[in-house]
Amino acid sequence: MKNLVHRTLILGLALVLVIVIAGGYVGYTLVNQPASTPAISPSPTATASPVPTDDSTQRQVRDEALIYIESNHPEATLYTQSLSWSGGRVETGLTGSENYQYTTLTSALGSAGWTVTINYPVVPNPIYTVTANYTQTGVETPVNITWEGTWQNGTITETSYISNINAALEPQEQARNDVMGYIQAVHVETDQFMQSLTWEGGRTNTGLTGAEKYVYTTAHGMAGGAWWTVELNYPVVPNPIYTVTTNYTQTGVQSPYTIAWNGTWQNRVVNETGYSSNVPMNQEQIRDSIMNYIGINHDQTVQFMQDLNWTGGRVETGLTGAEKYNYTTLISAPGAAGWTLTLDYPVVPNPVYTVTANYTQTGVQTPFNVDWEGTWQSGAITETSYVFSP
Repeated sequence: MKNLVHRTLILGLALVLVIVIAGGYVGYTLVNQPASTPAISPSPTATASPVPTDDSTQRQVRDEALIYIESNHPEATLYTQSLSWSGGRVETGLTGSENYQYTTLTSALGSAGWTVTINYPVVPNPIYTVTANYTQTGVETPVNITWEGTWQNGTITETSYISNINAALEPQEQARNDVMGYIQAVHVETDQFMQSLTWEGGRTNTGLTGAEKYVYTTAHGMAGGAWWTVELNYPVVPNPIYTVTTNYTQTGVQSPYTIAWNGTWQNRVVNETGYSSNVPMNQEQIRDSIMNYIGINHDQTVQFMQDLNWTGGRVETGLTGAEKYNYTTLISAPGAAGWTLTLDYPVVPNPVYTVTANYTQTGVQTPFNVDWEGTWQSGAITETSYVFSP
């Protein structure tokens, strides 16, 4: 009996030991291994980068290319001022590359402006290939500039530059040309007197300390003789303001034309302070002069002055001794968009025209509006009000 109890006790202890060991093993397994094997995520598949909606980098490339051209080719500076850009991404249908194109019209006669094209592969830190072209038409001597280069990490490398314009002018010559270009653009009646001009002249001794004077004249092939005179006066200081007087004189005819212009020039900016002319103008020429004035003096409006197609003319008012002309135009913009220009004036010799020019736009979330008011008399334009929104 004693042996039976002894064997029973030994068997019981062995059974407890097995249970404890097994329990410890099961516990370890539950803590350190998952109850089930998790699903294995598939390896990521390479996908093309989404098309960017922010073209800030491309615009930076465009602007730095123009700055490079301006800095390294000073003769092109005349055509890089007050630019108003439009454009963006162009769909090419090609995989792995992007193409952007930007264009702008400048305040110049005829059709004139830049086209900048940017191409690059869709890879990290790409090399941007840039082409910048400036073309000008509608003038006797059109201007053409073609520049090619690359951009990467803010570094520009020029690969090609072709231009048909002369090298950089002296400041006095540049001032003279800028003033004449302004007169020709704003006062359209002067265009007929600005063909094939050849200048002569230069510095004139004034006998004054601290002041300089330059006088330029040109002959024009018209009956009896006709010529322009441009006089520049300025103090001898850094970045001076030039006071400019320009006159057109004609002789040998019964009723000679005369044109007189006064203004200032500094840093390629022309400001008109006085103008008079006895060259006859019709209402359409007055309209075009007003629009050119607005475009040159308010460069944010240039984007709305592309390919204008005017309609309209004289409006019957029923009033004696007063005339009214109304012109409108639609341009290729979303919704309805266009200009309305109105001329009101009394029927008297050398009348003062009251002018309003309005640009309105509809069909877009944030429409642009331009409201301009002023007067015109003998070619002189006076602005009395200007509002641009937004």
